[in-house]
Amino acid sequence: MSTEPEAAETPAIVRESKSIKGTPEAKQAYIEGLRRYRDGDAQSAISYLTTAINVGIDDFDILYYRGMCYLDIEDWEHASDDFTVLLRMDPKNADYLFHRGFAEYKNKKYAQAILDFTAIPDDESECSGRWHYMGILFYKMGEYDRAFDCYERALREFPTVPKIWINSGLVLNALNLHERAEMAFTAAEKLDPRLKGKKRELQE
Repeated sequence: MSTEPEAAETPAIVRESKSIKGTPEAKQAYIEGLRRYRDGDAQSAISYLTTAINVGIDDFDILYYRGMCYLDIEDWEHASDDFTVLLRMDPKNADYLFHRGFAEYKNKKYAQAILDFTAIPDDESECSGRWHYMGILFYKMGEYDRAFDCYERALREFPTVPKIWINSGLVLNALNLHERAEMAFTAAEKLDPRLKGKKRELQE
């Protein structure tokens, strides 16, 4: 299980082009862009999806797919821009909030990332990776109690991910809970023996 945003499912629109509204040129560019995205060529997909937008595609989801492509190529600024437009139309959409929050986190816009992550309902399991990133941010800010709460949630969702245990141990050490910290580090080393003897640093 990964804490990072996962690729969107292959759009059904690739298989059923009749559902697309727009000019023939826009439809062709949209379909090709989605095919490129599906095949893992995010950079090329962006070009086609942008063409489709510019020549008149009538499908709001196109910004979602282009935003995901920008995340894939680590263009955090443009990814954030696309998810911001989506959030204007659907301000409470947890998926949009998570992806924009992730983009802002990677772009070191930490205040906005925290706002987005905390706006997601606590019971939204599809966006559970946010607990890991919020834990990192609160740890960096010296808010160790809040970081601890985040890592308790992260461990429930990702009990077999070593970096979650490492970061949890660092937070526990910062709270002077050293015995519990050592237990967390030991758990990480059992999951990944390569961690034994290595310097314990924050894992992003």
